[in-house]
Amino acid sequence: MLNLFDIKKHVVPILFGLSIIMIGFLVFSAYNSFFKSDSNSTSTSNGTNNQQSELQKYINTEFGFEFQYPEDWKIMESPYGSPSGKFRLDIRPIREEYYTFVSIYIVTQGYDHNSLFSKAIKSTVIIGGVQGIKYDSKFADIPGVNVFLSYGDDYLALSADRKYEDVLDQLLATFKFFQKDNTPKPLPELKTYRNKEYGFEFQYSEDWKIMENTFGSPASKFNLIVVPVVGRYLPDPVLINIVTLEFANLVNKNLSGEISSNITIAGVNGIKYEYEHESLNNISIILPFGENNLILGTKKSYEDVFTLVLSTFKFSK
Repeated sequence: MLNLFDIKKHVVPILFGLSIIMIGFLVFSAYNSFFKSDSNSTSTSNGTNNQQSELQKYINTEFGFEFQYPEDWKIMESPYGSPSGKFRLDIRPIREEYYTFVSIYIVTQGYDHNSLFSKAIKSTVIIGGVQGIKYDSKFADIPGVNVFLSYGDDYLALSADRKYEDVLDQLLATFKFFQKDNTPKPLPELKTYRNKEYGFEFQYSEDWKIMENTFGSPASKFNLIVVPVVGRYLPDPVLINIVTLEFANLVNKNLSGEISSNITIAGVNGIKYEYEHESLNNISIILPFGENNLILGTKKSYEDVFTLVLSTFKFSK
């Protein structure tokens, strides 16, 4: 039978060992918590997680544009020291003094961006109601994202380091053009069409109207057209049609020989076709849409209205 001395002899070392283990665990937990907290703080401040931050607005009255950017970033303006450049804007985190993360350039038409980004993935985008070209050079010699928009006789070029593409996307989503005398371009009053069943919305001019399901077809789940309130118009000035996948594949096949390009609408990548049908110049865009496809189409003569619809298009599902 163990006596009191024997019990103390065995229990005390065990309790001492357990206390050492407990102290070590507490120290490790405190250490891990500190560095985890510090790591999260660093991640938030470096600009890669700034969707949560407040926004501030930049307005350029000389060249007629504005946009919003994170409050913990800053703007650096300078003339662009190049024969092909007229203006340069650098956008970077407040703490950064040298490296540029997002840039805006105004360059002449002599700036050959097609050759410069010939290895990049190319797509069509609409920014501030203006159609442009986006180069995704992830796999090219020049890493990053570059967008070129026609700007009068020049180009407006926007670029970003790939790590800060979220900041560029935020900037592009808030980008607007103004007249150079700081007077906003006269725009018609806009109305919003919102379809809760299929989860999309867009804006259109008040002197146009929406007509839903103007035709029936086994291939069409839902369709609408945007037409002028008064006056004559060509068939289906602006058409939005939710169709079966089989029908969309048939359209792609029939238009395979026509002019085509990649395009991004509300963050969804699709294909844009330009073609002639019944002596009219047409534009059709096909986007994936759940189990179906979404077709957006217009006649070339209504392209300005179509561009407004595309630039304000949003998916809500």
